[in-house]
Amino acid sequence: QFLDAEIMDLIMQITARQLYHHHFQIEDANLVTLNLSLAIMYYRMLSGHVLAEAPSPADKDDTISSLCKDIFDSMEEAFSCVFPDQEKDAIYQHLCNSHLLNAEELTFHTVARHFDSLLIEMTDCYLKRIDSIFHIDFSTDEDFYITLIQYLRYLRMPGHILNAQGNANLLRRNLLMESEIAYLIQPIALKYLGYYLDETELLYLALCISGAIEGYWANHPENRIRTVICCHLNLTAIWAIKQKTLGAFGNYLNITALLPVNARSAHNFRNTDLVLTTVKKQITDNPATQVLRISPDMLPEDYIRIQKLVSDTCLKFLFKNQAQSLSSLLPDAYWHENISEASQFSIIESMSDDFIQDGLVSQKFTEDMLRRESTYTYGFQPGALFLYSLVPAKKTQLSVATLRHRILWNSNKIRVIIMACFAPSDEPLLLKLLQEIYVDHDNLDYFRKERTRAELLEFFSGKH
Repeated sequence: QFLDAEIMDLIMQITARQLYHHHFQIEDANLVTLNLSLAIMYYRMLSGHVLAEAPSPADKDDTISSLCKDIFDSMEEAFSCVFPDQEKDAIYQHLCNSHLLNAEELTFHTVARHFDSLLIEMTDCYLKRIDSIFHIDFSTDEDFYITLIQYLRYLRMPGHILNAQGNANLLRRNLLMESEIAYLIQPIALKYLGYYLDETELLYLALCISGAIEGYWANHPENRIRTVICCHLNLTAIWAIKQKTLGAFGNYLNITALLPVNARSAHNFRNTDLVLTTVKKQITDNPATQVLRISPDMLPEDYIRIQKLVSDTCLKFLFKNQAQSLSSLLPDAYWHENISEASQFSIIESMSDDFIQDGLVSQKFTEDMLRRESTYTYGFQPGALFLYSLVPAKKTQLSVATLRHRILWNSNKIRVIIMACFAPSDEPLLLKLLQEIYVDHDNLDYFRKERTRAELLEFFSGKH
């Protein structure tokens, strides 16, 4: 209503033409801001409101200066006016902060030419922290490294703009483990950027991590799911299933054998993670081998089922060496039944007192959870709530609280709360507990009613 449509259209044409002419790329959110800034600037000029004079930035970038000059030359010609230098400098600064680098020029060998030493140090520090805590080494993935350092460079820019991503809770549920890997950056962000990342910034980083996990399988073929195809049809049909499966899941599956059904009893499945079979018969009694039935002509629903299995298996690979589990830790947990706490922060403080009084953690454990809750809430889905901190503990321990009445935690109704502290050697267990609580035992109906200790032990053991 405030901006004239014809004025906006003309400015958008000018910026699009000049950006194209200078081979200069910026993200959509920054382009919108650029166009709006120029339009508002023009209207301010008409009203006599001009930015206060200020010194021009020293050591201007020639490429960005040339682009900025051409934009304003076109603006001044179109609107028959002259913009003062301080207005041009404001737009120059926005272009500096939003400039996308040429990805074709960015490699491990050229990174020092395009990024300063502190940014490289920050990126390396984050990757080392991921490896030290969760034992996942992303440092050899050049594509991910270049994307990550560009994102961190952008976060360091003043006034950086990130498009809203939709439902944050849904995104958190879909990026369950990636969100935890992303959250590891917080102390590093404070050191190098001077602030903790907010939810939107962390979710963009989690999306980047999700891509890195996909790339991890492509770069580590030794970790692919060892798969056997067992089919009742002739060889050409089995071979077709193999090719179709590899075409869709080649980065994740290593197909080790094609078997006719009658050969299953003679085959050793000890080193097989997955069997895709076209028959209902028992294929193997090896408990470590998953068996999935598919149709011989690979229907769309077969791809969906394989995709789910592959996704679950790949995520579980991140914590496959963790002997402990939710069911093994719960019997020795601290238990608080039928409590009436109503405040999120009071629940965190009262439950963490269990750990502090037994000398497992210091007050930093509580402070870390309170800080996280205020910026990146634990309450992203209803039912059971998992609270935790990676502040080092003397041993890994759980605490459980059941609520007399469900409470709202970030608009989600919560009945059961599980809190965890971790010994340094058990830190990868966090990812396993997230999987067990939020995926393996995701049953909202179960948590609608008040539950006893015995009922919860049975439920989380999988016997319910």
